[in-house]
Amino acid sequence: MPTMPELLKARPKLRYIFTGGKGGVGKTVSAAGLAYHYAAGGEKVLLASLNPVHSLSSLFGQDLSGGKVRAVHGMRGVHAVEVETTEEVEDLDPEFRRPRLHEDMIKLTGITSQVRQIAVTNIGRDEPTLIISNDLTSPGKNLFARYAERMMIENELDAYISGFHLDALTSGVPLNVDLDTTLTVVAGNLYRLLAHKLSRYEKATPGTLWRDFLDATGTLHITKDGVTCALNLRSHHPALIDAGFADLETPIPWWDGRPLRFRFPPR
Repeated sequence: MPTMPELLKARPKLRYIFTGGKGGVGKTVSAAGLAYHYAAGGEKVLLASLNPVHSLSSLFGQDLSGGKVRAVHGMRGVHAVEVETTEEVEDLDPEFRRPRLHEDMIKLTGITSQVRQIAVTNIGRDEPTLIISNDLTSPGKNLFARYAERMMIENELDAYISGFHLDALTSGVPLNVDLDTTLTVVAGNLYRLLAHKLSRYEKATPGTLWRDFLDATGTLHITKDGVTCALNLRSHHPALIDAGFADLETPIPWWDGRPLRFRFPPR
């Protein structure tokens, strides 16, 4: 397998390089190394971070947030920027925030009277969403708002099923099904509380929170004065640190109130 320098040498006209992968694999560090490689060869480089939680600023020790391109200190020829991708997508697709409704009265097989059909477009789906209702008096936008609320609940349940494997219950016995469902709802709410503490993760799914924060490794140090969880380095640690987890001390009630602390590795 060729090395990275060999791959770059074989493509002298290369203009765009994308680094990707799951959280913690070293996307930002690899991108910074590539930027340094090209800048050292006399090229001008723009380094852009599209991560939901950026780490370029902490890597270079300077503020690169806000979507403004800035020169990187100590790296001649390198400029960098942290792009808020959600805001950019919303700016590009404003129509998705303006649903359009078209109403008709239709006849369905087996139903004597006509019913109301509302076709909704511009909500981010390829095909119109159809709402069938026998409510002939409520404004169409009110019926759509009710549908949107139900859709949000369905999306939340879908995230639970995917994140907590609710489709793989421990047993077919009703008692266990009820228990699994209850524990899933409790876990989902705990994940939601965590999401509200993390900048840019307020609407993240349980699967994303698990992948970026909870699926982590570290070392437990247990003493008579408390329990310290020394976490191994992850690229998403700045979000936890900004949320105050580095300063958090949580008493453990069933262990004589010993405090639980988190220790983050230096960056």
